[in-house]
Parts: sequence; C-alpha cells; structure tokens
Amino acid sequence: MRWHYHRHHHRHIRVALIVNGEFAVELTPNGVIHMAATINVGQTLPLSIAYLDQGGQPMASTPFADAPPAWSHTDATVSDLTAAADGNTASVVGLASGADTITLSVLVGGKSFNATLSLTVAAVMPPPQVLTSIEIVADTPSL
Repeated sequence: MRWHYHRHHHRHIRVALIVNGEFAVELTPNGVIHMAATINVGQTLPLSIAYLDQGGQPMASTPFADAPPAWSHTDATVSDLTAAADGNTASVVGLASGADTITLSVLVGGKSFNATLSLTVAAVMPPPQVLTSIEIVADTPSL
C-alpha cells in the first residue's frame, strides 16, 4: 500500500498601511505600529491599506475584513480625517498648526491589526522676502 502525505498550505494575510503612496508599514496581528508624518496647513495626506501575502506580495483578491476598517483621530481642530465608505482608504487635511493622532484598526480572520500615525501639522510659512525691484512713489502734494 502506498501512502501519500499532503501538506496543507495556509495563506497568511499581511496588512500594511500606505501613507501618501510613498511608504508602507506592515501591521502585525494583535500589535500596534506607531508612525509619524508632517504636513502643512491645507495639505492633504492620502492613506490606504494594503493586504499582503506571506511573501509580501499584494493579495490576488482583497480579503474581507470581519468589519470595515475603523479610522479615528484625536483632534478635529488640527486635521480633518475622512475615510472612504469601505474603510480601505482615508485622507487627512491639515487645518491648523498642532498635533493629532490618527488610529487605524482592522479585524481580518479574527486577527486584529492596529496602527497609529502621529501627525504634525505645520503652519505654512510665507517664503522669505527678496528685494527684486524699486519704484518711485509720488506723494500727494501738500498745500
């Protein structure tokens, strides 16, 4: 009699937070990742979630979260956070100089993934003045 051994391959889901389309940070199950970013007043920072497999590649099909990802922040006077209806993306706009903390929580396959982003919003500084010309100003004649 011949025996066959079958190894079951389990797909491990990895979740990453993508900030401004420029860098991604992997979220660990049941852990919290802390990050920091700085924007100016009036600037928008896009945020999104990437779901990765055990090799760090995007999942062929996006896994279903047990509930929509939850985005929140601590100071609505410093920034305005808007999450998409599906929760997979969000954006934050700097409103006033100060600090805010953005939090993301997502539950996938019973595993909780969490991240916080310490956001600093800087006041937009006008460019330094540079003398480029002079002019003659005629004052009003006096009597």
